[in-house]
Amino acid sequence: METLIFLLLFGWSDEICIAQDTIEISYPIAVPYKSDSILCIWREEFSWDGIRIKGSFFDCSTWLLPKQLSPDFLSDLAGWNGRPGLTVDSSNNIWIAWYYGEHPCKQKTIEPTWGIYTRTYDGTEWGAPAFAETSMTSELTMCTAKDGRVLIGWEEDTHIDTWGYNSLRIGWYEDTCWSRLWGIQAYGVTGSGCGETYSYGLGDLTTDTSNSVFISYIEHYSYWTPDTIITAGTVIIKEFKEDTVIEIDRITGLWQYNWNPVIDVDSENRLWLVWVVIDEDGITNLNSYCYQGYVLKAITTDSFADLEPSIVCHNNGVPWVTWTSKRDYSIWTAYYIGENWHSERVSKEDSSYNSNPYIIEGPQGKLWVFWQKSKGDTNSICCSWREQVGIKENVTPKPQSIKLEVSPNPFTQRTIISYSLNKHCKDYTMNNSRLTIYDISGRLIQTFYLTNDQSQVTWNTNKLPGGIYFLHLNIGNIKKVKKLILIK
Repeated sequence: METLIFLLLFGWSDEICIAQDTIEISYPIAVPYKSDSILCIWREEFSWDGIRIKGSFFDCSTWLLPKQLSPDFLSDLAGWNGRPGLTVDSSNNIWIAWYYGEHPCKQKTIEPTWGIYTRTYDGTEWGAPAFAETSMTSELTMCTAKDGRVLIGWEEDTHIDTWGYNSLRIGWYEDTCWSRLWGIQAYGVTGSGCGETYSYGLGDLTTDTSNSVFISYIEHYSYWTPDTIITAGTVIIKEFKEDTVIEIDRITGLWQYNWNPVIDVDSENRLWLVWVVIDEDGITNLNSYCYQGYVLKAITTDSFADLEPSIVCHNNGVPWVTWTSKRDYSIWTAYYIGENWHSERVSKEDSSYNSNPYIIEGPQGKLWVFWQKSKGDTNSICCSWREQVGIKENVTPKPQSIKLEVSPNPFTQRTIISYSLNKHCKDYTMNNSRLTIYDISGRLIQTFYLTNDQSQVTWNTNKLPGGIYFLHLNIGNIKKVKKLILIK
C-alpha cells in the first residue's frame, strides 16, 4: 500500500553553537523531552585529568548554559570509546549513562575498577549517580521499551595474556538494579603458528510497538596460518521477543570490513539498518536495508563516508541518516523517498573539522543534527534543524518480496522448503543465491546453493537434535528469514 507524507522543502538552519572550549568536547547525543524541549549531552576530555559529562537543555527557543552532569574529573578511561547513553522513560524521566574506570597508573591500584554510571532527571532535579560494576567497558547504548523498561547495551573487553576479547551484554533496570537480559562471549584459539578469533562490536538498540527489542552488532572473524589470512566482518541483527531470541539477519563480507550498524523502527514497524562497508581497497560507503521484504540502495557512493552514521525514522515514516564526509569533513544527511536516498549538506563550507553527528526528531516534528566541530584551538558542539512542510510524495519502497514456505513446520525428520519471487523480482538471476540454516546459537548448519530451475529443496535433519533453527533465503539483495522447529 502506498504511503503519503509531506516532503521537506526548506533547507537546514545556520549552525547553532551549544558549547565551546579549548579542551576537547566530543560525542554529542540528544533526546527530545516533553513537548518543547531537547537535552543534548557530550563528553569533555581533560587529557590525564579525566573525562566528565556535560549537557544543555533547549527550552522552547534557546539553548541554556551547559551544566555538569557527572562527578568531577573521572578517570580518563571513563567513556573513552564513544558516546554516553541517553533515553527518556515512559514516565518522562531522563536517563543518562557513561562508563567509569580507575586507571591503574594514576590510582595506584593493582586491578582497575570498571563500571557504568547512570543518573536520572525527573523534570525538576537530577538524582544522585548510581554505579554498577562490570568488566572493562567500552561502547554503550540505551533505549526505552514500549513496556517502560529502560534498556542498556554495552561492550565488555577482556584481556588474557596478550589476547583481547569483546563480549556484548543487554540489561534493563528493574527494582533498583540492572538485570541482564542477554549476553554473547567472544573467543580465540591459537597454536603452532595458526589462530582463530571472534570479537564483537556493539552497534545500536531500538524497540518497536509490539515491545520487541532489536540489537545490531558486528562479529569480527580472523583465521590465520603461516601461509593464509582470512578476515570477515558480519553485521548481525537480533530480536528479543518475550523469552525468545531470533536472529533476523547476518550480512557477511569476506575481506570486507563492516562497521557501526545503526537501526531504528519506523511508524509502520519496519526495521531500518544502516552500516559502513570498507572493502580491501579501503573504499568506504554507507549501505542500508529495510526489512519486511524491501531492498534499498547504497546511501553514499563517493567512498568518503565516515565510521559514525546515525539514523532516525520520523513519525511520518521517512528515515533520515547523518554522517561525516571525509572528503572535507563536513556533515551530511540523507532521507529515503521515492525509492532513492536524497542527500543534503548540513554543516557550512569552511575549513573546520566536523565529526560524530547524531540525528533526532525534535519537538513539532523538526529534524535536529548535533555534531562536534574543531577549528584551530577551538572545539564546539554544534547543531542545525529543519522544518517539515510541503508536497506529498510516495515513500514506501517498491516491494521486492520472496514467498517462502516450509511444510511441515514443526517437523520430526525432514521438511520441504519452497520459494518463489513476485513480479518485481522477475529479472533476478539465481547467481550466488542460497538457503542457509543456522541453529539458535547462530552456528551454520547447512547451505543450499540455488539454481534457476529450482523452486524447492528438501532438508533432511539426519542426526541433528530437536530445537529451533533459522532459515535464511538470499536471492540477489533480497532476504527472507523463517523460524524452523524440529521435534525429536
